[in-house]
Amino acid sequence: MAGRSGKAVLGRALAAAALVPLIVAWPSLPSQAGTRGSSRPGYPVPSRYVCGSHVCVHWVETTDDAPPLADTNGNHVPDQVDRTLAAFETAWRVEVGRMGFRAPKSDITSKDHGPDGRLDVYLKDIGAQDLTGYTATDDPHATDGSYAYRDYSAYIVVDDDFSTAQLGSSGGPGGLRVTAAHEFFHAVQYAYDSGEDPWMMEGTAVWMEDEVAGDVNANRMWLSQSPLTQPWVPVDSSRGLHEYGAWIFWRFLSEQTSANGNPDPTIIRRIWELAADGPGDPNLYSARAVAKALESRGRTFPQELAAFGVWDLAPAVFYKEGAAYPAAPAVQHHRVSVAHPIAGWATLRLDHFTTGAVAFEPGNDGPARSSLRLALDAPPTRLGSAARVVMFLRSGALRVIAVALDHHGDADVRVPFGRSTVRRVVLLYANAGSSFRCWMGGGYSCNGFSRDDRMPFSYLAALVR
Repeated sequence: MAGRSGKAVLGRALAAAALVPLIVAWPSLPSQAGTRGSSRPGYPVPSRYVCGSHVCVHWVETTDDAPPLADTNGNHVPDQVDRTLAAFETAWRVEVGRMGFRAPKSDITSKDHGPDGRLDVYLKDIGAQDLTGYTATDDPHATDGSYAYRDYSAYIVVDDDFSTAQLGSSGGPGGLRVTAAHEFFHAVQYAYDSGEDPWMMEGTAVWMEDEVAGDVNANRMWLSQSPLTQPWVPVDSSRGLHEYGAWIFWRFLSEQTSANGNPDPTIIRRIWELAADGPGDPNLYSARAVAKALESRGRTFPQELAAFGVWDLAPAVFYKEGAAYPAAPAVQHHRVSVAHPIAGWATLRLDHFTTGAVAFEPGNDGPARSSLRLALDAPPTRLGSAARVVMFLRSGALRVIAVALDHHGDADVRVPFGRSTVRRVVLLYANAGSSFRCWMGGGYSCNGFSRDDRMPFSYLAALVR
């Protein structure tokens, strides 16, 4: 799982938040020879390593892979190595210690396992390839046809200096901290299921960046590839770069399912537990794991997807950091007035795991008091249809109405529409259709293709005086 630099993908304004180095009096350590052509990234010269409680960091002192060798605290370890070790130990402390995710598996059975079974991190000049880091495995189980599971140990490679000259705004101390949070979570994911769907792998790894290094806000670079800006693209898409933008869905789940108003990451952990593919694990694919975790909390995926669409319409109102997020666009707009009192039957074609919003604004000739009647005709609810109506009031307040579609997918809704109080009314449809043809290389949930794309969601609006 590779961490791309902003220069390689979108460019981002990454805050270079200072990281206080972890100062530990490590003893001078013997060199460890790297092997060119080994399954791990080999060094052409002997390497050194230093270990913390859970992580060992490897580096060389010559060649292009060498980090800056400045050692200001005199501990015989370059400062950049100290910073790297501190960043990964922090990621472990937050993700495993505080949040309760599985620890990365020991790699002691791997041929190139480093000094012991602790997680190995290698410094190399991968910034020259516009990469900040990547995670891989050389677990013998990965090539053992008799091992029926996909829970593996992992190792990580990160850039040797996070030079802004190479990586632009993705470099610097902030870039290191974000990369450590992201790549460490990939190593955690490998302990659950190394082959899970990309929208879950990359989406939760980007989500985790903000959990560990929330002051950096690097994840916002992906919002241009997310349901906030492209709600017509399935949230489980791994085409293009949408799997990275999917982080906003995982952020929504962690905030929406909170019981006390604070984000609750345990829902994400529960989803990974349900998706895990080790001995005795449930081994549900991503979409099923999400649905099962929600059901255990008395929620359904169609209703949560509709709520997600509402949050995306007004992120500043709902998300904790939503003032910095773009609002999702409506795909159709109507002005309903005395002169034009009806917006006749129209249809949205929604793919699976998408939402579609239709905005209605009262015309200038509208009465001070009136109503808007909405007749809805969606696919049957057994196929995952859901709807919401959102009233944006001139006072700045919002009112959200949960629409009760009948089993045919129909409903008749009437809401206030007086121009003196209502700025606009938005009809939000959600297609949570979860039927897939799996394992066909489709790039969606279960690496499949949806049977629920291009579903028709129709509506009629009329001014009622």
